[in-house]
Amino acid sequence: MKRIVVVVAICILITLTTYLGYILYTPEISTPFDEEGEFLFLGQPFVELYSSIANVVWSSYNKALNSKPYDPGLFAWGLHYEIRSYVDLYKLTNDIRWLYRAINRCEYLYSVRDVNNDGIPSWGNYNETYGNSRYAREGYREFGVWDGVISTAFMDVVQTILFTDVLKKNATLRARAEKYLEVVITIINRYHAYWTRVSHDEGYYWDCPSGDVVGPIVNRFSALGIAEIKLYEVTGNSTYLSRPLAMATFLKKRLSIRGGCYLWTYRLSYGMFPPSDYEDISHGAIDLEFMLLAFKHKLAFSEEDVRRLVCTYKKFIWKGFTSYPSLATKVDGSITQDYTRMSRNWVLLANFDPIIWVYQWYALERAGVGYTGYYMQALSQLALYYPGPEAIVNTLIKEVKLNLNITMDPISAYIVKTTLQRAIETQRNRDYITAFKLAVKCLMIIEKSSKLAPILYVTILPVILITVILYLSRYSKSS
Repeated sequence: MKRIVVVVAICILITLTTYLGYILYTPEISTPFDEEGEFLFLGQPFVELYSSIANVVWSSYNKALNSKPYDPGLFAWGLHYEIRSYVDLYKLTNDIRWLYRAINRCEYLYSVRDVNNDGIPSWGNYNETYGNSRYAREGYREFGVWDGVISTAFMDVVQTILFTDVLKKNATLRARAEKYLEVVITIINRYHAYWTRVSHDEGYYWDCPSGDVVGPIVNRFSALGIAEIKLYEVTGNSTYLSRPLAMATFLKKRLSIRGGCYLWTYRLSYGMFPPSDYEDISHGAIDLEFMLLAFKHKLAFSEEDVRRLVCTYKKFIWKGFTSYPSLATKVDGSITQDYTRMSRNWVLLANFDPIIWVYQWYALERAGVGYTGYYMQALSQLALYYPGPEAIVNTLIKEVKLNLNITMDPISAYIVKTTLQRAIETQRNRDYITAFKLAVKCLMIIEKSSKLAPILYVTILPVILITVILYLSRYSKSS
C-alpha cells in the first residue's frame, strides 16, 4: 500500500509541477509604445511600418489595375479599404501625401463609374471584360454592396476635404469633393427605388437593382446605409436618415441575445429568405459600423444596444491572450479560419470599452503583417484611436481587478495578486512599459488557470481522496 501511495504522490507532484509550469510561463510580451509613448506596432514606429506596407499595397494594386483595368471586386474589397486607410493616416499625421493617394484612387474609380454607358454611376459586374468571374455565380449584375462601400470611400474623402478649413479653401480639392459628392447623391437616390418595405418603420435596400433576389444580407444593405448616413452628415438633408432608420429598426428587431450579448446571422430571416449561419467578423465589421453610426444619430440603437455589441466582442469574438487565433471567425465565437487581419472597425468599440483597443492591438500583432487594403484599414484605425501609455495601463489594471474573482488555483491566484501589486507600483512610478507587461502577464495567468484549474480539481482531488480511503481501509484491516 505504501508503494501505491508513493507512486500516487509522485504522479500528483509531476502533474502539479507540469501544470504550474504551464500556467506560470508567459512568452516575451511586446508593448504598443516605447519609453517616449510613441505608438509601436511589431516593435517599430507605426508610421514607418505603415508606410512600408502601404507602398507594397499601392504597387500591388497598381499592377493589378494595369493587368485588368476594370475589376469591381478589387474596387470594392481592395481600393475602398485602401482609400479609407489613407484618409485615416492623413487625419493622424496631417501629411497631405496620404490624402493625395486617396484622391488618386478616387479619380480612378470616378473614371470607371459608368462603363456600361447607361448614365447611372455603378461599379457593376457586367461581363468577363467589365467584371470579375469570381462573382458570376450570382449573375452578371450590379451589386448594392459594392456601390455602397465605394460610395463610403468617396464620402470619407469628401468629409475630410469639406470639414477641414485649409483643404476646403483649396479650389481644386473642393471641386473634387463636390464631384464625388454628386456621384454618391446620384447612387443613393437611385437605390431609394430598390427597397423592400417590411412595415411602416422597417425595410432594407436590395443588393440587386433588378429585384430583391438575395434577401436581407446585413453587410449589403448596411454598406448603403453607411454611405447614406455620411451623405446626411455632409448635406444636412434629413431625407437621408429615413431609410437608415428603417434599416436599423429592421436589423435591431432581428438581433438575438445570448448572455447579454447580440448575435446575428449573415442573412436575416424574412419572408421567403431563411437565415444563414452566424455572421463572420469581416462582413460583420460593415454591420458594426452601420450600427454604431445609427447609434451616433439616434437611429433605433441605444446605449444598451452598444453595450450588447461590446459584450459580443468581449465574450464571443475575443478568445484570449493565450489562444490562437486571438479572435473568433464568427460573432457566435466559432472558429473556422483566422480572420484577424480582416477585423477592421471592431476597434471602434474601444470608444465604449477601452480594453478592446488592447485586444485588437494584441490580436493584430500576433497575426503578423498583411498586404491588403482591409489590413491597412485595421492598422490605421488602431493608430487613430491609440489612447497612449497611461490610459492603456490604467485599462489593463482595471481589467485584471475585474477578473480576480474568476476561478483559479490558490498558487495562481497568489501570483496574480502579487504581480498586480507590482504593476500598480510601477504604474505609480510611470514605468508604463513594465506595468503593461506585468498586467498582461496577470491576464494570461488568469486565462490559463481559469481554463485548467477546474480540470485539475476534478482529476487530482478524487485521486487523493480514493488513495486516502484505500489507505485508511488497509490500515483498519491490519489493525
